[in-house]
Amino acid sequence: MADKINTEETTEGKKFDGDKEKFDLLPMRPLLELAQLFTTGAAKYGIRNWEKGMKFGRLFAAMMRHAIKWWAGEKYDQENGQHHLVAVMWNAMVLMELEKTHPEMDDREPQNFPMREKKNDERKEEG
Repeated sequence: MADKINTEETTEGKKFDGDKEKFDLLPMRPLLELAQLFTTGAAKYGIRNWEKGMKFGRLFAAMMRHAIKWWAGEKYDQENGQHHLVAVMWNAMVLMELEKTHPEMDDREPQNFPMREKKNDERKEEG
């Protein structure tokens, strides 16, 4: 039996992108604020300075400080005027990237977190 042929007229060309990432679903306001924070950081520390790597603990501590300040009701960083949650996103994004590009900067203490070893072992078995 022959496959059905779509005979509907369309003014749009075909594009097989149904299984691709849908960047248009991302909220633009937070992304723009995140880009602004990267821009501010580039002016202050140098372009792509973060790519040199830094200890995960420093990034995690900064992320948590911003999260806690936001949770306590402070919306904007008093130092640079950026939304605290943008700083949380920045630190989380950089941590995730450095986890791949600079694993030597991972200064977490596994002995303090027994559940970390178990989860890592489970992921190794899956992969």
